[in-house]
Amino acid sequence: MKLKLTIALLFVALLAIIPIQSDAREKETVVFWYGATPEERVAYEQMIAEFNRTHPDIEVRGMLVPQSYVERKLILSVAGGVPPDVVRFYTHLGGEMMSRGGLEPLDDLIARDRFDLSDFYPIGIEQNTYNGRLYGVPWILSPNALFYNKRLFREAGLDPNRPPKTWKELEDYSVKLTKRTASGDIVCIGYTNFLNNPTDFHMYLWQTGGEPLSPDMKRIAFTSPEGVEALTWMRDFLIKLAGPKETGLTKEQAVERAKNNLNRFRSSFSGPTQDQFGLEKVAMRVDSPFRIPSMLKYFPDLDYGIAPVPYNKVEAMEVVGNSLVIPRGSKHRDAAWEFIKFASSREQMLTVTNFNNQFSGRIPARKSAAKSEELYGNPLIAPFVDQIERGYGRTTPIAPGYREVGDALARNIEQVFSGKLTPEAALKQASADGQKTLDKATEDMTRYPAVPWATLAVVTGVLLAVTIGFVWFVIIKQTRGHRMARREAVLFYLFLSPWLVGFIVLTLGSILASLVFSFTRWDILSAARFVGISNYIELIFRDPRFITALYNTIYYAFFSIPLAMTGGLAISVLMNQKLRGMQVFRTVYYLPAVVSGVATAILWQWLFNPTTGLFNKLLIMLGLDKLILTLTGAVVANGFLNEANLAKPAFIIMGLWSVGGAMIIYLAGLQGIPEELYEAAKIDGTNAWQRFRHVTLPLLSPTIFYQLVIGTMAAFQFFTPVYIMTGGTGQPEDSTMFYSLYLFKNAFEFMKMGYASAMAWILFAIVLVITLVHFKGAKRWVYYEGKSEE
Repeated sequence: MKLKLTIALLFVALLAIIPIQSDAREKETVVFWYGATPEERVAYEQMIAEFNRTHPDIEVRGMLVPQSYVERKLILSVAGGVPPDVVRFYTHLGGEMMSRGGLEPLDDLIARDRFDLSDFYPIGIEQNTYNGRLYGVPWILSPNALFYNKRLFREAGLDPNRPPKTWKELEDYSVKLTKRTASGDIVCIGYTNFLNNPTDFHMYLWQTGGEPLSPDMKRIAFTSPEGVEALTWMRDFLIKLAGPKETGLTKEQAVERAKNNLNRFRSSFSGPTQDQFGLEKVAMRVDSPFRIPSMLKYFPDLDYGIAPVPYNKVEAMEVVGNSLVIPRGSKHRDAAWEFIKFASSREQMLTVTNFNNQFSGRIPARKSAAKSEELYGNPLIAPFVDQIERGYGRTTPIAPGYREVGDALARNIEQVFSGKLTPEAALKQASADGQKTLDKATEDMTRYPAVPWATLAVVTGVLLAVTIGFVWFVIIKQTRGHRMARREAVLFYLFLSPWLVGFIVLTLGSILASLVFSFTRWDILSAARFVGISNYIELIFRDPRFITALYNTIYYAFFSIPLAMTGGLAISVLMNQKLRGMQVFRTVYYLPAVVSGVATAILWQWLFNPTTGLFNKLLIMLGLDKLILTLTGAVVANGFLNEANLAKPAFIIMGLWSVGGAMIIYLAGLQGIPEELYEAAKIDGTNAWQRFRHVTLPLLSPTIFYQLVIGTMAAFQFFTPVYIMTGGTGQPEDSTMFYSLYLFKNAFEFMKMGYASAMAWILFAIVLVITLVHFKGAKRWVYYEGKSEE
């Protein structure tokens, strides 16, 4: 009886468990990538929790991904077949993703569910549309507006309730608000939106009635009279505000001095607590609502207002948008769409933009949410919404290749502000470079053959099998009649196999794949197609920026390698002395070598600051700035990283900071030299220099040779400090565009992975040749103890 009762109870329990297990299996998991500030993250988590509560069949898992990394991670995840299901995405980056099929079009889902788009601002819809198809649902917007300081207005005799509305008024107000010392240094400037290009130029271009591209997005249009007018106005306005006090200078000389003055002024401030506007050092600037929370947090007593952007002929300003998209390859498309519908509702937009009545600095993409009392009732937020409502919003062209076009535009505008090109010449050159990019980005790639990966895989497999067979044949031949030797050989390769398989698949496989890609056009998202050696021809004969990057890298290597080797050797000789407390000194000198490259870059960025940096102050105090001006024509006061002739030397000097790594290697070599040799040399009557010349250097030559080879490889791959300290731009004037940085930009910013692969193989060839020359020359000067002389 007890047995039957037990079986019955187990049966009932089993029936109760089965539905639960079935529900668990049917529940879909949606991965959501988003970027957010710490304050915003709480709102996002609440939104996700509310969705999970109201949708029991779907579970959304949020993953915080910094916005600056989203695009790069998304591209790689889509290419690898493991994308998230929903992403908060910068729409101005969407041209590349949408045109290459990296995002799922949503038109069928919108039509199926009759999803109403009429409540969304048209600019948001425009930002997510490519070739007539919608790829994302607008979520939040960041329009620009004019921030102006009311206290400074009153101090200058201006009406604080009447900000400038036109370019002419903006010029007049800015001149009155600018304060400078007798020597011309800027104390407070009226306006600052000049050097953030191409963003600033786009705004002024639109306001003159011009456009960056033709309506079909295939032709460059910024060389129009409107474009020349906008850039000329920017140059002349900058001279008015920050130009030199001397008279008789040409426009080119005056604008260069003005740019340097403005750069020096701006470099004195960094971080949200040192915001120039918050510290009342800038009277007016065009910025996004994202600045409002930091102003309230760090400068709560600041008396400022926000107004529409001053215009010339057309009222226009840029709107940066964030949308919710479904990446290609999402395994839960319908569930992801349910979450997008939920997140893009009026209620949830207000949750993420105004959580607990704390404005996040974003404007909802829905009209009904943006016009809500809690947002529109705030006088600091209303001007942003009003501009969108009136249709003033413009967006960076949604066109494949336009990011690279914008990069070329920014470089040439920099030449205008450096006094090297006229506005007409700069726009003409930018147009020539940009048109080539647009033509390639829109080229019909189907005329090139696709890479036959299946055939290559079979060929590679056959070669691998032949290699394994050959190794097995050699083992059998060499161990014939020696059973124990054969067993040891088999065990040797068996234990080696985990590393060997990893090397073949992950390292050798990647190297061979890169070689194949170097002969293709491949944007990561589309199929790679063979173009022969055109990448190599383009790089060597048609890409002046490649030559610049190669020159910069060789320049850096030529000076940094000898200095680092000499410095490391000199310090190691000092650290090899037998004195009390020497271990402490060795530790101190070695510590910089173990500090993070990012931390080192930030530290030296502060040291090179033109206004507050210790390095510049020391040079000026010693009077060396005049010598540098005579030798290079560069002004130390402008800052090493702002002067093209000083930027590369700055990185060479910074490299000496980490010679502790070389010091340790040299120290190990020095301590391996027998003391008997030094004692014998002393008996022969040699002095310290002779002992160093004839004993230390010969016996240390293998270590010196090792440092030479390793140092050469490291110098040609120089990347992290320049990426951090220049923001990856290679400025000023491409003087810091090193080889690895240009390779990185081509691969992960311009999505030209085949081009970047060709660059990698050219770099490999260069380093290989240099290394072979080193090895060939080593026979003449490297001494290996115990090796017979030839």
